[in-house]
Amino acid sequence: MAFTTLDLASRTLSTSVLHVGTDTYSDEKLHKAILAACQQFINLTGCYQITETWTIAIGTGTAAATNAGVGLSEPWSEEMFISGYVSNSSGFKKLRLVSMSEWMNLMEGSATAVASTNVSHICFPTNLTVNTWPANSDALTLVINRHGGFTFTIADDAGNASPGSVSLPIPEMWVNSVIQFGAKMYLLQGADGHPDALAAREDWNRTLAAAKATFIDGKPGTEDQSVKAGRAGE
Repeated sequence: MAFTTLDLASRTLSTSVLHVGTDTYSDEKLHKAILAACQQFINLTGCYQITETWTIAIGTGTAAATNAGVGLSEPWSEEMFISGYVSNSSGFKKLRLVSMSEWMNLMEGSATAVASTNVSHICFPTNLTVNTWPANSDALTLVINRHGGFTFTIADDAGNASPGSVSLPIPEMWVNSVIQFGAKMYLLQGADGHPDALAAREDWNRTLAAAKATFIDGKPGTEDQSVKAGRAGE
């Protein structure tokens, strides 16, 4: 998924986009601009998705259980969930994400534990815990498809630089646009009164509109896909 490194993006932004020396802008400013552009692009398009295996250990035998999701990587929030299923020797069962109010309605209809193969609904009471329904007395393996979060440690003027090998999780056909238009816009926006700042913003907005048409509007029009796209664009 990742097709360029932070070092390459920084050099490209300085020498090929802005046509200035590599010492004109500090690593800190370059990295902040690149990170901001990548995060905006990823949040708008939902282009960065990952699959994780979460292990849920349950042994309470209660009607429902709250558990830590072992294997869950941060950053994470409920809005980053796309789809998931329970994986076991019998195959898989699709998981449905429900709200807390729906969760309470489910709780009213179940008072006993069931086999893990019957778990069908999940809810997130907090960012680090998972509710499973119906509850089970066995450990669960959940395979989760989710939106990925992207960040890295910004370089600072004291010489504490981000690893140059940091990869940008932007599709190959879009990564140059993110650097050429997005990172450029964020960099020039921070230079008060820069004559190219407005044009750079307009170029970036056009790029985002085209990306949204590709990743969101251009996908198959199923109800599930519409829900996913809506979450990605929020």
